Amino acid sequence: MRAIDTHIHFSTEQGHVIKDKTLIEAMEKYYRMKVVYKTEEGMAKKYTFSGATYFERMKELGTYTTDIEAIQRRVEAAGFKNFFAQEVG
Repeated sequence: MRAIDTHIHFSTEQGHVIKDKTLIEAMEKYYRMKVVYKTEEGMAKKYTFSGATYFERMKELGTYTTDIEAIQRRVEAAGFKNFFAQEVG
């Protein structure tokens, strides 16, 4: 079986390149979804680790550290010491 992933990401209504209502309705029918535009605030947020939201949450919860010894203790406590040294068989 082969598949092609076709999807789109909508911008803000003001910034979206497609303004033709007929074309937007056709896209909604084709993709079986309603067009929902993002807000300026939502477009500014980043949800990746290196971005902001997730990283900030980790800092708030005290789960982010650059302390090597603390990281080693956490890895060992979780039972993952030398995890990547194991052979896959």
